[in-house]
Order: sequence, then C-alpha cells, then structure tokens
Amino acid sequence: MLKLGAGEANGSDHLRRRVVSTIDRVRSLGLTILQVEAVNILIDGGRTATELTDQILGCEPGDSDFEAGYARMRRALKDLESKGYVSTGLFGRGRPYRLTEHGIRVLTSLVPTGEGSGILKRIDVSVFVITVASGLGLFLVRAAADWLVFAVFGFFFFMVGFSFSRYCGVLKRVV
Repeated sequence: MLKLGAGEANGSDHLRRRVVSTIDRVRSLGLTILQVEAVNILIDGGRTATELTDQILGCEPGDSDFEAGYARMRRALKDLESKGYVSTGLFGRGRPYRLTEHGIRVLTSLVPTGEGSGILKRIDVSVFVITVASGLGLFLVRAAADWLVFAVFGFFFFMVGFSFSRYCGVLKRVV
C-alpha cells in the first residue's frame, strides 16, 4: 500500500481541490457527457454529425443502432449550437460542426487565468450605448440650430456605422 508523507498529503489535497474546482466549473456549463465528448473532438477540427456519432458512440452508418445514436448526437449538437458553442455552415450536404470563438472563450474561461466567457466585450457595449445616446441626442436637438442638428446627425451616422461593424464582429465570434 502506498503511504503519503505529510508534504505529499498536502500536495494531493491541493490537487484534489483543483480537480473538484474544475469539475464544478464544467458542471456550471450544463453540458452532458455526450456534449463534452463532442466538444473534446471538435477542438481538433470540424466534424460532421455522422463522424461524431461514429467516433463517440461507435455507430457506423448501416449499423442497427446508428439511427438512435445519430439522433442523440444531433440533439446534443443542436443544444450546443443554441448555447453558441458550436456552429455549422448554412448550406451544403456534409456540413461539419466546429467550435465557435465564443465556445473557445468559454472553454478557456474554465482555466482560472482565462478571460471571461461573455459574448459582448466591454467596448461593444460602450459603442452600442453611445450610439443609442447619440440617437436620443439627435431627437432632443431636432428643433435647435441647423449646425447643431447636422453635427449630432453626423456623429450619430458615424456611430451607427461603427456599431454595425462591432455587431458584425459579435456575430462572427458566435457563428
């Protein structure tokens, strides 16, 4: 039987706390074992639902239990897709699933030194708030001097364009 010294026992307690902490963070994501396995494989690159079914469940097309396994895999992937962790192309036949940037950020946030898992960055929220505020300002100065209306309109027009570009960046991170 292996006996630990006093120093080794403290080290194993520390390791145990870190492992339990990581498991708790993974549980907080609300992922099933099947979804965790799918994400684990998708880290290496895109795979179709058929390939994931074969790799994870060991069901090849033509097997008697392939349809049930494929349906389970599709449900798991749809749930991951609804959370923004994976995505697939809109068109095409063998559409591979892949991890999104948001999914990668969520996974890296499980490590204590990783950054947060939010989709919106602080600058995105700031730009959107400034755009709304400038639109409200344009509404409030509509009866003021022409030069002020044009200045506020120009700023609002610029902010709408900037907000649109930031919004496209948010969509790119998710899709």
